[in-house]
Amino acid sequence: MNNKISKYRDEIDLFDFLKLVWKGKKIIALVIIFSLMIGISYIYMNSLKPTTYEISMDLSPNEKSDFVNFTNINKILISNDFKDHLITNEIIFKKFINNITNFENIMTVLKDSSFIKEKIVKLPETEKKKVLNSYAKLLTVEKINIESSQLVLKLKWHNIDEALQILDQMLNFSLLNLKDDIFKNLDNIQEVMRRYDIEKDKKRIVFLENQ
Repeated sequence: MNNKISKYRDEIDLFDFLKLVWKGKKIIALVIIFSLMIGISYIYMNSLKPTTYEISMDLSPNEKSDFVNFTNINKILISNDFKDHLITNEIIFKKFINNITNFENIMTVLKDSSFIKEKIVKLPETEKKKVLNSYAKLLTVEKINIESSQLVLKLKWHNIDEALQILDQMLNFSLLNLKDDIFKNLDNIQEVMRRYDIEKDKKRIVFLENQ
C-alpha cells in the first residue's frame, strides 16, 4: 500500500514539474534567444576589428668610409665655419631620421594609402587632418638601447602588404627630401661663400686704391 502511495506521489511531482516547465517555456525561450544574440553580436563585433600587425625595420648610419669622397667638401665647410652642414654619416643619418619622423611627411605618404583615402574622402579638411594625424602616430622610431646609435622604425597596421608599401614609400620620400636638403644647403653655402669672396675682393680693391 505504501509503495503505491509513494509511486503516485512521484507521478504527481513529475507532472507538476512538467507543468511548471511548460508555463515557463516563454521565459526559457527568451533567455536562450537573448544568450544567442549576445554570442552572435560578440562574434560579429570581433570579426569587424582588424588584426593589427607591427612591422619593424632596423636603421643605422652608413660606415664612415662611405663618406670619404666628401672629405674635400667638408674641409672647405669647416674652414668657412659651416660645421653644421658637414656631410658625415652621423649628420646625414640624423637628417634622414628627422625626415622620417616629420609628421607632415608621414601624412603626405599616408594620403596615398587606399585605406586612408576611403576613411577621409567624405570628411571636411579639419577632420581629415585629425584622422591623418592619428594614423601618423602609428609610425614611430625608437632606439634599440641607450648606448647604440641603431634605431628601429615601426609601423602598426591592419594589413602587412600595405604596411610594407607605406614603409617603402616613406623611406623613398625621406631619401628624396634628404637629397634635396643637402643640395639646397650646398647651393646656399656656395652663394654665401661667393658673396664673402666678393666682399674680400672689394676690400682689397679699396685697400689698393688707398695705397
